[in-house]
Amino acid sequence: MRVFIHISDDSLYLGCGGTRSQVHLANACVEMDYDTYVFGQRDRLTWDKFDWLSWPSLRFDIALRYSLSKQKGEFRIVSSWLNRLMVGQDSLMEDIPLENLRYLERDEIAREKYRSTASFIQSHFDTVGITNRELVKYYGFKEMIPLENWFRRDLFYYTPRKKIPWSIGFQGSQKPQYQELETWGRAPLIRCEGNQARVAGRMRRCEFFIYANPPKRSITLYSGEGFGNALYEAMACGCIVLAMKHNGTAYLKDTIPLVHDVSEAITLIKILSEQKKQQIREKSLALVEERFRLNDEKKRNIGRFLE
Repeated sequence: MRVFIHISDDSLYLGCGGTRSQVHLANACVEMDYDTYVFGQRDRLTWDKFDWLSWPSLRFDIALRYSLSKQKGEFRIVSSWLNRLMVGQDSLMEDIPLENLRYLERDEIAREKYRSTASFIQSHFDTVGITNRELVKYYGFKEMIPLENWFRRDLFYYTPRKKIPWSIGFQGSQKPQYQELETWGRAPLIRCEGNQARVAGRMRRCEFFIYANPPKRSITLYSGEGFGNALYEAMACGCIVLAMKHNGTAYLKDTIPLVHDVSEAITLIKILSEQKKQQIREKSLALVEERFRLNDEKKRNIGRFLE
């Protein structure tokens, strides 16, 4: 079976979580012996657009949008951005039978500006892939297949000997909430930004990681929203992660410390015992292994999703 995975190419920028998730899915489909392609609604995808992902090789091909309407035989089109495919005079939705389309949820249903897309999804789909199983409580589909993003074992892993004691990692250096870190003087502040290899290499050196990015607007609708890949990447690298407390992080309360601001995070870092730090690290690594690695369960779910 041929699988075509839609990547929104309105803008491909460094650190786009959607692009990363779809490329991970594409490589997983290749590993599962599907004939796999990616495409953009504007046909702007080129191989250099994926350089920031730091993959040694990408085993799928790039397809042109017009070729999708000419497909014969068994194929599937997977999209998380149906609003991009439904607009314009050349709407792809007019040419593709619904039984060949698969929707992988990424907040379109919850966002007010995508109301027409949400109505279409809820009217025409009984089964959807869902990026965080906590969302099951919110949506009302007949079947929801959990397909959380996963993180690569070749980049995001724990190496104890590389940790710099008292070092703090973070992202979003220009954001006001991180300015308080400038007062930290015990060890280096490590800005974990850049391509995936650079981010992972720096996270493996951090003893702590502060995730203070604000939640999406839709966070008020449900607990456990699929936000912030950096938070889970840092967990996978064995960092002691401290995250801002809000609805989206609520389900992590028994895994990592949840704080109100960066100042509280710094205060807590200063008093954490070695035993407590080890407990946080062990729980974090266990959570990543259970929910955010490509494993047999995820492959089974991908197969069910594409049936």
